[in-house]
Amino acid sequence: MTNKINILAYGLDDNESTLKLIEESLKIAHVKNYKLFSTLDELLKKWSNKVNLCIVDYYVPPFQGEEIIHAIKDKNKFCYIIMISSITDVIKITDLFHSGLNRFVSKSDDLFIEKLAQSITSGVTWLNELCTILDESKEAWTKLDDLLTKI
Repeated sequence: MTNKINILAYGLDDNESTLKLIEESLKIAHVKNYKLFSTLDELLKKWSNKVNLCIVDYYVPPFQGEEIIHAIKDKNKFCYIIMISSITDVIKITDLFHSGLNRFVSKSDDLFIEKLAQSITSGVTWLNELCTILDESKEAWTKLDDLLTKI
C-alpha cells in the first residue's frame, strides 16, 4: 500500500535502550522519517506540524499518561498515539484510551518489538484511511458547492 501522506513519527522515552527499540520498530514498519526524544519538553519544542504518529512512554518525568496524550493532541488532534508501558492497571489503560490514545503496547510482552511494529503499521494504515476520507469529503463538498451555485 502506498502512503497518501508522508509519515513523520516522533518517539519519546527517557530510557536510551527503549528509544533504540522504538527506532527498530519504526524501521520494521518501514517508517523512515522519525525523530526520537528523551523529554516531553524537547519533543514539544521541536514539534513540526507534519507530525502524525507518536510512540510515547507512559511515564517521562515529570509527565505521565494523560498529560502526555493531551500535550500531543493539543498540537495535532489527529495524531495517532501509541503508548508503551509496563503498567497493567486496566482502569488506567482504559482512561488513556478515553484521553485520545489509539494503541497501547506492553513493554513486558515478549514480542514487544513485533507488536510495536504492528501497531505502527496499523497507525500508518489508519492515517492513510483518514486522509482518503478527508479527500473524499473535500471532493463531495466541492461538488455540493458547485451544485448550489448553479441553483
